[in-house]
Amino acid sequence: MSLVEESVKYFKDKNVVIVTDVETEGSIEEIAGVLLGGSDDCLLVKDDGDNLPTIINVAHIAWIYEDQEQG
Repeated sequence: MSLVEESVKYFKDKNVVIVTDVETEGSIEEIAGVLLGGSDDCLLVKDDGDNLPTIINVAHIAWIYEDQEQG
C-alpha cells in the first residue's frame, strides 16, 4: 500500500500531525488537523479554523501520527 492509502486507512477523520522534510528558519514544518482523505500522491488536512483544507504532497512527509491530545 502507498503512504496515502495507509494514512487514509488508519487516520481518516482523526486529528493528526504531519511532520514534513521542509525546513523554514532552522525548524521543520509540521501541519496539524483532521485528515479528510487523500488520492494519488496528496493528503488533504483541515485545521480547526475557517481556512480551506491544506493539500500535502506525500513526497515531503517525514512521518505522520495521531494527535492524541486533540482527539
